[in-house]
Amino acid sequence: SWTAVPGAEKYMVYYATAKNGTYTAYTFTSGTTYTMSRTGAGSYYYKVRAFTTADDVRYYGAYSAIMQAK
Repeated sequence: SWTAVPGAEKYMVYYATAKNGTYTAYTFTSGTTYTMSRTGAGSYYYKVRAFTTADDVRYYGAYSAIMQAK
């Protein structure tokens, strides 16, 4: 979960298998929590960023801090 960003339309969720690895856009959500179903052992790392859409263009905010899930 993460803190809501005022004015955010939705949040894009990114994940990686290493903290400093390459993050992949996974999904977006309108809420401030997300549970990712995954298979395999090991840690996963996540970060999110808020976005809003105007004239069919997405405008993104800054990335959140990196979160780890095991």
